[in-house]
Amino acid sequence: MNILDKTIGVVMGGRSSEREVSLRSGRRVLEALLSQNLKAVEVDIREPRDLIACDLDVAFLTLHGGEGEDGTVQGLLEALEIPYTGSGILASALCMNKLLSKRVFCQAGVPTARFLELSRLEGIHGDLEDVRAQFGFPVFVKPISQGSSVGVQRIEDEKEFLRKIPALKERYGGLLVEEAIVGRELTIGMLGSEILPPLEIRTPRLFYDYKAKYHSMETQLIVPAPLAPRVDSAARRVASRAFEAVGCRSLGRVDIMLDSAGIPWVLEVNTLPGLTSTSDLPAQAKAAGYTFDELVLQILSEASLEGASRRFPLPGDSLEEEELASKSGKAAVLVSNP
Repeated sequence: MNILDKTIGVVMGGRSSEREVSLRSGRRVLEALLSQNLKAVEVDIREPRDLIACDLDVAFLTLHGGEGEDGTVQGLLEALEIPYTGSGILASALCMNKLLSKRVFCQAGVPTARFLELSRLEGIHGDLEDVRAQFGFPVFVKPISQGSSVGVQRIEDEKEFLRKIPALKERYGGLLVEEAIVGRELTIGMLGSEILPPLEIRTPRLFYDYKAKYHSMETQLIVPAPLAPRVDSAARRVASRAFEAVGCRSLGRVDIMLDSAGIPWVLEVNTLPGLTSTSDLPAQAKAAGYTFDELVLQILSEASLEGASRRFPLPGDSLEEEELASKSGKAAVLVSNP
């Protein structure tokens, strides 16, 4: 199938709390595709069924959160037989559910921070006793099915726990409590079979929350992360194991905490990472030698249906996959979020 003859729909927007970030990702991807003379169109959806009326040959997904990442959109595209970028239905649904993905990490032997689910039925004092018995304070509390750190709170003590948890349960429903690992925060991008250079996140805020990601001028993204060779190797290995354990494909981002002993602990896997000008994955791809246009084409080349192995031939496909995979960065790049 010649991609030059096909209509590529850059699917963006959605109705999750991450809609605005999705629009930024999508429009940047659209610009990159059009600059390479591909037949690309903007597809700003409010809900999945909006895709039914679209006449597309392939979907480039830049949705974040909600139905764009939980397998719903992927399932509809499967039914419509429209190949799409990113992971399939099961992996998307699994990674969007922090509780289930953590259980899979444990079963697969992937090191992950200790955690427990807060019962919707048990009272706040019962929740507190569970947390106290498992690991004490401080802890992170996360909505089970949200992305981009939406709703994530670092809770320092019992009083703060009693004050905040009822409102968080009311707003988000299921909550996950995770022990707070003190150390360095890393994220590692996955691009096809390639593990991109680890990126270190530094923020003066308590943690890399939504404001630090999208609104802080002080957040620093350092790539390649300054790591000892053995630590770099261990972090990449753990990221790859986590990515494979939940069945992801094509692209993704594995978030990791590196403790004081240099041991990597997986927090979660993001199946559709941001592609904005300040997002982590493009910065890692740049450190690996990819321009943004090349990154977009590489992601597009792996668009498929669940279980399909076909790959779209792209303009300039004389560049061998071995050459793409061999790209590596030399110097650290320091980026500040807006």
